[in-house]
Amino acid sequence: MDRFSTFGIILLLILAIVGGYMTGLFAGYLFDLGKRHLGKTLTVILNLVFYVVPAWALLGIASEDGLLFFYLLLLVFYFLGIRDSKYPAVKNDKIDKNYEPYD
Repeated sequence: MDRFSTFGIILLLILAIVGGYMTGLFAGYLFDLGKRHLGKTLTVILNLVFYVVPAWALLGIASEDGLLFFYLLLLVFYFLGIRDSKYPAVKNDKIDKNYEPYD
């Protein structure tokens, strides 16, 4: 990472953390939704685009481009996003008694 500026490294870290997590989260949600409506085989085929990120990161780890930390962060946050997509949604159906829309 020595060939990048400080600003470039910060942008790479943001990309690895936010991009990896959001891609994993979206992939997990779409996989669960598709599995319920389309079946597992068709869902895996339609979601292949989301498996490009971990495959690219694994291939990038093997390369000598100096971005090992970026690829590892990307993989970690991708799998954290997939893990977090399995948690049930929190529902709060109570009406907010303190809400006054016309104050």
